[in-house]
Amino acid sequence: MEQVNLHSSLTLSYLMLSNAKPNKPIVPNLLYENGVTIFAGTDGTRKTWFVLDMALHIASGHDFLNWKVRQKPVLLLQFELSEGQLKYRLSKMLKAYPGYKDFQHNFKYMALETEDRLFVDQWKKIRCRQTNANI
Repeated sequence: MEQVNLHSSLTLSYLMLSNAKPNKPIVPNLLYENGVTIFAGTDGTRKTWFVLDMALHIASGHDFLNWKVRQKPVLLLQFELSEGQLKYRLSKMLKAYPGYKDFQHNFKYMALETEDRLFVDQWKKIRCRQTNANI
């Protein structure tokens, strides 16, 4: 198949004739390897709590919402909470994980500085930090 520009739109027939394979699920119907998942919604709908809970389940390998989870390392990119707010929420949640020290090596996070917390165009900064941190 020909090389395709990242910003090109493709036809359905092109996709159906491609050799594309489905990505492996980490959490079936929710999160897949080599994919990007964005949880969006209005303020106060517990999106961050939901994502933190899912991240802990993935890091620990425990089922999430009755779905079998493949245990994987987690990198949480935090765009809105400060490190203190994140610590507060995780400390409340970790009470449900008495053995969390067994999987804490699977959970990493990056909290952006105060001036960078709004989701603008942070991908270059993220890539630079990942490279610098050898993640």
